[in-house]
Amino acid sequence: MSKPNKQKIAVSEQQPGLNDLFSVALAGLAETLPPGPESHDVPLPAKKKGRVTLHRETAHRGGKSVIVIRDWSDAHSDEEIEAVGSQIRKGIGVGGTVKNREVVIQCNKPDGVRRLLEEMGYRVDGVR
Repeated sequence: MSKPNKQKIAVSEQQPGLNDLFSVALAGLAETLPPGPESHDVPLPAKKKGRVTLHRETAHRGGKSVIVIRDWSDAHSDEEIEAVGSQIRKGIGVGGTVKNREVVIQCNKPDGVRRLLEEMGYRVDGVR
């Protein structure tokens, strides 16, 4: 049994058909289109600042719930951690403090704390 010889189609040369129609239509549009923007600068996404962990605690706090932000990398100075704590307290409208590289927020709103930290560029693990 022999296979019938099939005619091969050359792929290196342009085939007649729709390609010609599109090229003719687009050639006429090129003169009527407005000029594009001069620069193509696209803003880059904010650089990630690292990972922090949220914990909800009530122990030794009179039964009140607090959110503790821990596990700051060594690249973060105490001043940076204090600034982040201040922004979170102002953003949510609650009290809090910074002790031993931990930010303690006096609220039970982990979603709000997570949202603010993610907007600042942190990857947040822990309480959902």
